Amino acid sequence: MVSDSTKDALLKVFDVTKKTVHFAFIPAIIYIGMTTSNPRPSWLKLISPLA
Repeated sequence: MVSDSTKDALLKVFDVTKKTVHFAFIPAIIYIGMTTSNPRPSWLKLISPLA
């Protein structure tokens, strides 16, 4: 029912989506945690534990 070119296009879209979610999940969780916590920590404290 679905042509080969459509299957290839969908596979490429799914592959890009999978890679995007894979690499963006942890930074998104850190960002959400930093923006919703009270008091809001600075980025320097996130990067360097000695700051």
